[in-house]
Amino acid sequence: MGVCASKRPSSQKAPESADVKLSGSPAVALRIVHITDVYTLENFPSLRTLIMEKRNEFTSKYGANAKTVSMLTGDFLMPYLLSTIDKGRGMMTMLNETPIDYLTWGNHESDMKHSDVCAREKEYNGVWVNSNMQGHESFEGSTCQTDAAWLELHGNDSSGHSRKVAMIGVMANSSSKPGAFGGATTRGSAWPSSSRGSRRRAPTSSSRSATCTSRRTRERRGSLTFRSSSRVMITTSLIRW
Repeated sequence: MGVCASKRPSSQKAPESADVKLSGSPAVALRIVHITDVYTLENFPSLRTLIMEKRNEFTSKYGANAKTVSMLTGDFLMPYLLSTIDKGRGMMTMLNETPIDYLTWGNHESDMKHSDVCAREKEYNGVWVNSNMQGHESFEGSTCQTDAAWLELHGNDSSGHSRKVAMIGVMANSSSKPGAFGGATTRGSAWPSSSRGSRRRAPTSSSRSATCTSRRTRERRGSLTFRSSSRVMITTSLIRW
């Protein structure tokens, strides 16, 4: 999932401190609670509580217009044992009830029978961001899929300060299964699949934006993990320009 926003005009100075305050300044705030690779249902009640707590904490600190969203970036229908029995129905129920606001495709979704994947897609109540695999059978006429999603952020002062943040979901060409995703192809994948035993990372920028202060933290509440290498990632962005 990619998130982007417009840049600060060159004539403006960057904030001197990383701790940007909303009070008395035309700023907007965004918090993203992010999970990925979910292979169990047992931790969703704890995740729901965490999201509610973080949303309340954020609005208490930065005002009623501070926005908190949740997202799951792929690999949730497969591979896990229950999905081999219920074809992913339990997972989609939990995503809707938590709720998870945004989804993207993961390569393991192709491990499930294509017709079952299309049926589960129809059950999702949130926004499913699919920017480069629009040839998937489920995309045309979908009530949840979109090629990009926009978040409208507003400040808490009287200036009417607002910003829009765009989100895209890019599926890497990483499935070696013949006919994966019903034969749908991915367009413009930024990084191809790597050889076995070596995973390439997405390109990242080493420069810090002068207009957006972001902080990422990994949260662990008891056993709130979805697999051995997965944690809940919380990204907080204070945008000021």
